Amino acid sequence: MTTDEKQAIKEFCSQYAWLRWVYDDYLALYEKGPERIQLLHEVAPHFFERLNRILVQHIELGICKLTDPPGRKGQKNLTIKYILELIGEKESKKLGLDVLAKSILVIRPYIIKGRNKAIAHLDRDALVSKSIFNQYPREVLDRFWESLREFVDKVRKHYFGSIIGEVIDNKGAIGLVGALKKGVHWKDYFSDHTDLCASAVREMRYKNA
Repeated sequence: MTTDEKQAIKEFCSQYAWLRWVYDDYLALYEKGPERIQLLHEVAPHFFERLNRILVQHIELGICKLTDPPGRKGQKNLTIKYILELIGEKESKKLGLDVLAKSILVIRPYIIKGRNKAIAHLDRDALVSKSIFNQYPREVLDRFWESLREFVDKVRKHYFGSIIGEVIDNKGAIGLVGALKKGVHWKDYFSDHTDLCASAVREMRYKNA
């Protein structure tokens, strides 16, 4: 395998890591139960509703890009199928990548129509009729992420001797949620201690931010 081909594999793995970070931010914000949703709604309801839509579309677009065809007319795409072609059928089977790829690609039929008609383009009839919004089973999404993580780890381990493993970012949405909780707490506190509120505002570090 050439240096350029190995670099392509590294970039593919990086694209996976980025998409996983975004998905984990989505989970931290919107999939932790009704109390988390209530927190977001209390702080900035319109913003977090818009952010929800942005994240969902970005994640679905990212899934589609990773599961796209390997390319056409000389153009190569960093996709699951391209990686399989690059590695070769014999090696892919030896590593179990062919089986994982089938599991990964199960999700594609559920979201490709939405990508084509509502994310990449604004298909009038589809948007007006809402016919593109297919609700896919949660187990399909969970299987996609688990199989993709295993696929990426097997490829990285084989060619570079290391894996990505769990992608954890405590400075992302998790940190934001913590700040929001503290903000709501102190808002409640100062509503009961109005005499302290004015001086506290004057001493805010980022008062003019």
